[in-house]
Amino acid sequence: TMVNYTFRSLLLAAFLLFLLSSCNRRTAVDSDEALDETASFEAFLLRYSDRIIQPDWFFGKGNVKLDYEQINTSLNAVVSMKRDERILLAISKLGLEIGRAYASRDTVILIDRIRKQYFLASGEDLEKKNIPFNLQSLQSLILGRPEYTVVNDYHFGQDSISFYSFMPPFQFFYTFDESRLMKHSRISHETEKQQISAHLDNYVEMDNNKLFAQARAYEWLKNGRKQGEIELEFGKIELDVPRSISINIPPGYTEMAR
Repeated sequence: TMVNYTFRSLLLAAFLLFLLSSCNRRTAVDSDEALDETASFEAFLLRYSDRIIQPDWFFGKGNVKLDYEQINTSLNAVVSMKRDERILLAISKLGLEIGRAYASRDTVILIDRIRKQYFLASGEDLEKKNIPFNLQSLQSLILGRPEYTVVNDYHFGQDSISFYSFMPPFQFFYTFDESRLMKHSRISHETEKQQISAHLDNYVEMDNNKLFAQARAYEWLKNGRKQGEIELEFGKIELDVPRSISINIPPGYTEMAR
């Protein structure tokens, strides 16, 4: 059905985001210094995270627009996260939940409620298939925090800052605007010839005086050709409010073919 194909398309796109954001990297962090050639780039990176949220608990509801292959549709998403422990994503359409995705430090679970199927993999299973997975990297992706290994190159422009980092087979490129907020990022996998480009917008100040980008657009390219796009805009956000974050495989569900 259209709904089932939509869910599987979204999971495929989301899983690619997991893969391209899942090698171990340091988290970059903003600066009150002027954007000029004499400003300390290291100081900029070390201070950036002071402005971006890093809650122990995160809860967000948002709207998703998916453009993938022959699918162009709107969905609703709910994201719940306990820092450094677990993340739960629930997807619904027209009030009907069609699937869930769960990630902990060592487990990934996908639930397809339309076909009554599930996918379950441990960190060890993923490693055997040469699939990198890192929960901290995924949570940084959700919160809008850039990550890097080492800084290979950087540039202070008149109204922007950009830097480049390379850890084979991954390449990372980030751009910050004149307000010193991250606007664009690009993560590339050289051997697979795949790339995720992201645009962050609509930064809002939360109750803790930290900033959060409510709107994001992710574009997936393979061999230089656009494969799909996901737009996500959060409407409701709660920080540091403990919630139950768990997932169960319902009785009677069968395992997805791998």
